[in-house]
Amino acid sequence: MSNRSRGPRWGLLGAAVAIVAAVAALAAATLRGTDAAAGASVAPGLSLYDVLEIVSIIGILACAFVVPIMVVAAFLLPPRRDADPTWRRHLDLYKTQPALARRTPGPAAARVCAKLSDDTLRVAAILPAHSAEGQAVAAAELQARGRPLEPIPDVRVPSFYAVEDLPQARRSVTVAHRIRMICGAGGALLLVTAFVLIGVNKFAVEPLMARATEAGLDAGVAAALNDLRFEDLPERVRAWPEMANILVRDVIAKASVALMIPFALIYFFASWLRARPVRVLMLRKFNDRRLGKVYNRLISSELQHFGHVIALADKHVRRSTFAWLGGILMRSIQSIPNFFLTVATLPVLLLLRATDRTRWGPAFVAAPRDFRLLAKRLFDRLELNTETTFVSKGYLVRTTDAWWRLVVRLMMDSADVIVLDASYVTEGTAWEIETLLRLDLWGRVVRLSLESEQEAAQAALANAPPGPIFAYDGTGAVLDRPAFTEAVFAALEHSVHARAG
Repeated sequence: MSNRSRGPRWGLLGAAVAIVAAVAALAAATLRGTDAAAGASVAPGLSLYDVLEIVSIIGILACAFVVPIMVVAAFLLPPRRDADPTWRRHLDLYKTQPALARRTPGPAAARVCAKLSDDTLRVAAILPAHSAEGQAVAAAELQARGRPLEPIPDVRVPSFYAVEDLPQARRSVTVAHRIRMICGAGGALLLVTAFVLIGVNKFAVEPLMARATEAGLDAGVAAALNDLRFEDLPERVRAWPEMANILVRDVIAKASVALMIPFALIYFFASWLRARPVRVLMLRKFNDRRLGKVYNRLISSELQHFGHVIALADKHVRRSTFAWLGGILMRSIQSIPNFFLTVATLPVLLLLRATDRTRWGPAFVAAPRDFRLLAKRLFDRLELNTETTFVSKGYLVRTTDAWWRLVVRLMMDSADVIVLDASYVTEGTAWEIETLLRLDLWGRVVRLSLESEQEAAQAALANAPPGPIFAYDGTGAVLDRPAFTEAVFAALEHSVHARAG
């Protein structure tokens, strides 16, 4: 059963109410401040009132489009399925035992271990937060009980897919991808159209400015032409034959800008409220500048449209410099507490980022608390929709050397699909391949290789079950995309059925 009721998502309803209240307050402030704002100039030919009026109109239009979508989504967005709460119980085992963290654990460590359950001891024996001596004490207690060190309790964050959702998987991914492509291409085309028409008009009005000056017209006419404020021109100037095409282009440019708003809003909400994202883990070689560029393109062009791409970050595959700020602002609209907290305490949030990076900034695992937060964030659909669409190409996790194996194990167990690049198998990649085989997760693996490294990839995967290795070129484009897509959906189906079984 789900870990939350099937009632409405109150956070979305509250955010909708907050948006309506903010827009209404802005409109009321604009009306009340008309006289004072009309005399204040923020730019030549542009008063503060003009700015407030434009912002209010855009806010009202956006509100009319946004709020109904949020209300509908609050009632129709399916709940996250938490059919097996075992993962939460296992996650609670990943906590530091202070007595085992000391470099020289004394008798207290043995007394603590005697009170711990077998599963807690298994985690304590491998937890990087514990000293090597503390881990040895936990292992010794297990041996004294006659219990094996394996298996270590795994943390399998639930998928957003259940068996009954699989028939709609292709349609869900295809529709989400098409919406993004259409809105992105349409918005870009409208933006280019507006800029081109404005640029053409800027050149077209120059001879008219000279003509207006020669005709002895008021200097304001030339200024209005220069600023492309055609609505301020006298009617006789607007009636000049040369103005006909200029006015038509002006109307088309303004209409293009106006039409960008619904395109942007459709893109935003279709991505943010996506109900069935596939969780895709990307495993590959690290810290290679040349491959880093290829992987960035591979993730964005071949994997991102499936859903949440998760991967370990490195020097060349990581968030952009200011992506963390976008993440904070985007998360602010996901619930009422986040909204008011962000608006009121943004400076504090910037400080929080420095002290709590896993919650407020890029995912960074260096302690048990970071590990637990990472697992919970993988189950946060709206936040990951935001992160993998508007903040970064994928959900990129930084970790210390001591924690990376546990983090990769968490992501392997939680992934719907695992995309493995076997082009260059390093020591770390070899460990990942061995772990996939040991955990019997190969059914959810889709193999990739750089086109020029196909033979090396086949040699590296010689002990793996047979299967195709899909080639990609130096631009990050998979050569046989239809077959690759089918392999991804086959891996998703295998993973969901395995979880259900």
